[in-house]
Amino acid sequence: MMSFRGNASVRLASIASAMAIALLLVASDASAALITKGFKWTGTAGYTVEGVITYDDSFLVVSAIDSGPTTGIEALSVSFFDPTNTLLSTQVNVAGGVSSYAFLLITFDTASMQFSAGTVFNLGSETAGEHFLLGTILGVSQLFLAAPDLNDSEVLDSIPTGTTIDVFALPAPATLTLFGLGLMGLGLRGCRRFA
Repeated sequence: MMSFRGNASVRLASIASAMAIALLLVASDASAALITKGFKWTGTAGYTVEGVITYDDSFLVVSAIDSGPTTGIEALSVSFFDPTNTLLSTQVNVAGGVSSYAFLLITFDTASMQFSAGTVFNLGSETAGEHFLLGTILGVSQLFLAAPDLNDSEVLDSIPTGTTIDVFALPAPATLTLFGLGLMGLGLRGCRRFA
């Protein structure tokens, strides 16, 4: 059984990986006004879905439908955790403004920085043995474990009508870079001290 500290490390590693993808995209297109936000869905049985979305804030609404080019979404990844905070899976649904998920559905309002109320969303992967989150913002949403026949997919968790997906700020790329350089400097200082 993994300790709480180990679970926290896995969770931080998965979020860091998703942020690294977003930061690479930001670095590759400095002229775009790209914003990165984190989001979290928590079901009544204790499952959680955490993700990172990077979008062009010159759009009033960004969206993605099925696979192919998105409207203003540069990167999107989601990680699924069981009630013990064990990482179940991570999927990158959008990279470089292109969706790789055939059933992706998402609409995000850049003014309110929230998923658009009343819209249907589908995040994750419907490949057998993978996880996907399907529902309506402010409506019922459910976390599924996909089966070979999607009609037989198992519902793992849900949230009641009226619940939203929490959206929160993430550190700016410059802040992360400075933080990384600071850690590297402390590490070098420690190496010199013991040399």
